[in-house]
Amino acid sequence: MTKKPGLRIEQINAELGTTKKDLALPIRKLLAAKAIRSTGTRRSTKYFAASAKAAAKKTAATRGRARNRDKA
Repeated sequence: MTKKPGLRIEQINAELGTTKKDLALPIRKLLAAKAIRSTGTRRSTKYFAASAKAAAKKTAATRGRARNRDKA
């Protein structure tokens, strides 16, 4: 378990000293990479660290695509 399991964007900004605009793209990238997951909608959206299993699965898939690109 983590100390802060699920945080809203406002809480993350307060911890990091950033703005919502600063974190919009990194959060989208992390969600796409399945490194984090979210629940809720709009202002009630909370972000959680993804399970290690999901992150490892995504990393393995990404490595395979990189190898295939190198061969082409």
